[in-house]
Amino acid sequence: MSFNRYTLILVLLALPGCARFQDRKLEPEKTLSAYETRSLENSRLQSFLATNHIPAVSDWKIPDKWDFDMLTLVSFFYHPSLDVARAQWSTAKAAVRTAGGRPNPTIGLLPGYDFNAANGLSPWIPEMTFDLPIETAGKRGRRIARAEQLSTAARLNIVSTAWQVRSALRTSLLNFVAARVREQALQAQLQSEQNILQLMEQRLEAGAVASTDLFPARVAVLRTRSDLIDLSRQQAEARAGVANALGVPLKAIESGR
Repeated sequence: MSFNRYTLILVLLALPGCARFQDRKLEPEKTLSAYETRSLENSRLQSFLATNHIPAVSDWKIPDKWDFDMLTLVSFFYHPSLDVARAQWSTAKAAVRTAGGRPNPTIGLLPGYDFNAANGLSPWIPEMTFDLPIETAGKRGRRIARAEQLSTAARLNIVSTAWQVRSALRTSLLNFVAARVREQALQAQLQSEQNILQLMEQRLEAGAVASTDLFPARVAVLRTRSDLIDLSRQQAEARAGVANALGVPLKAIESGR
């Protein structure tokens, strides 16, 4: 009885240091659904913007126009790379607590055999080993210091990642605005070329020019229309780039929500 009681006490002393892994199932459908429902009207996003936007507002609502600072906050709220950076920092902070832990004692049970056992008694004797590690030479302190440095690096990485997210958003917005401005210029150019072609056709009807004289004007109109078609593709890519930089689905910015 005494052997069992002492063994139980030692096992209980060793258990608090044991870490358990909790398995979590991957749910891609749930993750995809959560992403597709992201919106600029999210109540948590509104609270985040109301808290962090400068100048602060007491009664915040969805604006008709979004400035760069507000879109930056949206990207800070939604972008997955910042979620990863925050998770890495949380892991690093947990590692600091783990680094401060002391080595766990170990218990071993081995079978023993007594060749001189008396008749009627079992010759099998359980043998128990108990090891209590002791760290020396400041190993624990150095381990804690290293974990704290890694935690600081992970925290600073959040700032670096946020800057990268902001830079990517600025580039995407510039590409989108540049495509819009170029579209306006091409539309004006196309209108002028069509007017010239119309005048040339009128002169052709009047017999003032030959039909071959209209060829350059027609080619110019066709080339500009082709540029506009290609520009529409660039605009779609730029719009998708803005959505990606914000961390929201494309429909969230197309619908204004």
